[in-house]
Formats: sequence, structure tokens, C-alpha cells
Amino acid sequence: MKQTVLKTVTAEDIQAVREEAEHLYISRVEGHDIDFQGVPDEMGELPRRWFRGALVEFVAHPSPDALLNLVFEKVAEGWTRSTTSTTGSTESGVSVFRVYLKKPAEKLQEDLEVLYAEAEAKLRDRVAQENDAIIEREVALQIANAARLKAEQQAREEQEEADRVRKEVERALGGTRQAVRKSLGAK
Repeated sequence: MKQTVLKTVTAEDIQAVREEAEHLYISRVEGHDIDFQGVPDEMGELPRRWFRGALVEFVAHPSPDALLNLVFEKVAEGWTRSTTSTTGSTESGVSVFRVYLKKPAEKLQEDLEVLYAEAEAKLRDRVAQENDAIIEREVALQIANAARLKAEQQAREEQEEADRVRKEVERALGGTRQAVRKSLGAK
């Protein structure tokens, strides 16, 4: 049996998934969105789920003063301005202002710890599934190899048995064969 190496989770793998999770988190607005890695339902629609993000959308209305009050309140709580632009619009005749703020450092760290744990768990699950697949392939290969060896052995045994029977028949019928040949005038 050849030695098949199973996959392991290395420190580099863990660091890579942590960096990816952090990169996605830092640039994402928190909220419900389509999960492009999810499994489509029977209608072919991807599921929606809650995504943690470093940015949070705040909505203020009906005036810019309400927006300023909201921003000053959040800044006092440790929130910071993001690079996402503040927008204003009118919805059903009411002015609506949207501002995107970055969470306070403590909240960012809490979220990242949760995301790191999720990313590492997904990595470990993926490696476990890959290892299960490696094991299943090796089992199937060994079963097929054993069946092939068994078939080859059976074919050899059948050929040996046929050769043995042929020799017995030739020995048993050898005298008769000679007599028939002489009667036919053959040597």
C-alpha cells in the first residue's frame, strides 16, 4: 500500500484565512445580503444572511441637523468616519441622509475574533472533508486492486485446471488416439 498523505491545517493556512476574513470585514457594510457561497434553494435563489462588517449604515431624517446630531453622538461613543460617502435623498417626500461609520476599536476586535473563529472552523471542516475524500479514494483504489488481483488469480487457477484436465484427457485417450491414427494410416 502506498503512503497517502492527508492534509493538515498549518499556521500559514490559519493566518491566510484570518487575513482574508479581516480584509472582507474591514470593507464590508454590516447587514443582510446575498450569500454567494450559500446553496441555492429549489427556485435557484441564493440565501440571504447577516454579514458582520466594520462599517454600519446610519439613517437620519428629516434634516441635515439630525444627521449631524447622529454623527456627533456616534463619534463620542468611539465611532469613526469611513471612506464611504454620505448620501442624501428624498423618499416619499421626506429627506433621508445615510452616513457610514466605522465601529469603535473594541467592537472591531470583538467582531474579528468571532470571524477568525468562523474562518478557522470552516478551514478545518474543508480539510477534514478533503481528508475524508482522500481516504475514500484510497479505500476504493485498494478494493479495486484486490478485486483485480483476485480476478487474475482466479483466471490463473482456471487455466491451470483446464491444462490439468486436458492432460488427463490426453493421457486417458492417448491409447485410443494411437489406435485411431494407425487405423487411418497416420504416424
